[in-house]
Amino acid sequence: MRLHAWYRTLAGRSTNTKPISGQIVLEVIPMRKNQLRQQVDHYCHHDHTGSYRARKHRHFVLHKMIRDLFHIGHVPPKWHAITHEHIQRLVTHWQKERLKPSTIMKYMTIIRDFFQKIEHAIPDISNQSMGIKNQKSSSTGIHLPEDISDRLVNPTAKILIELQIHFGLTLSEAMRLCPTIHVQEHQLWITRDIATNSHDRTIPFRNEAQIETKNSLLSLCREQNLILTYGYHSVRGAYSNELKAVGVPSSKSYRGVYAKNMYPELSKTLSPYLAKQTILREMGLQSRRTLWSYLNE
Repeated sequence: MRLHAWYRTLAGRSTNTKPISGQIVLEVIPMRKNQLRQQVDHYCHHDHTGSYRARKHRHFVLHKMIRDLFHIGHVPPKWHAITHEHIQRLVTHWQKERLKPSTIMKYMTIIRDFFQKIEHAIPDISNQSMGIKNQKSSSTGIHLPEDISDRLVNPTAKILIELQIHFGLTLSEAMRLCPTIHVQEHQLWITRDIATNSHDRTIPFRNEAQIETKNSLLSLCREQNLILTYGYHSVRGAYSNELKAVGVPSSKSYRGVYAKNMYPELSKTLSPYLAKQTILREMGLQSRRTLWSYLNE
């Protein structure tokens, strides 16, 4: 049975917590706890997404959630009975235990994904709503002027920035993009030989800015990539000098702008989960934590 179907069946089951005559009332809570554990084990057994290490961590976090809900005396009768209050008390408990905000954020990413997959919507459980703030995140945000393309004069620097912000490419991928190989009729095809994660992926043309960027690349490179056309040091130097001239650091990646701009567009026709999955696939990202940082910077 598929995960979603299994949990829909589970959601419809009622949990009888009324003690039978002569039964000790306190036995109900351990019974709930064991039932929740069994359901998590079933879920983790059938959810094969992520690496082996990621799957083990997912199992650990979900079981920790059960243990800590039991510890604070706030155990739900079933997963689909979890409310905003349960999550808020859980986060407060972790904060009192002095867990790092970054650790709690990672736990919450797994927890939100879990409830998304079992189709149980819990409102207002974002990190911001829960009062979780990573002190280090404020210094690592993407600070890129909206008119950056207009401010850049050098065409090489301009195309490298545009490939990052309009297609989500890394700088390395942008420098190695070959028009005759990677530019197709309706999409960019990032082959594994230039992809940062060594996996093929495609990014469809969805808007006019992408079409203009594609045409600029064709005009600038013709049949070869930027490195073969102008030389690596020339390309890298032009990029660094031009960004420095407009007060933008060249050492940072700006591909996160693509995720931040594309998410609300995709969300018009896709669920939040599918919109994020689409961006993860198109950017070649393995970590949901990385995507979260792009969307919230």
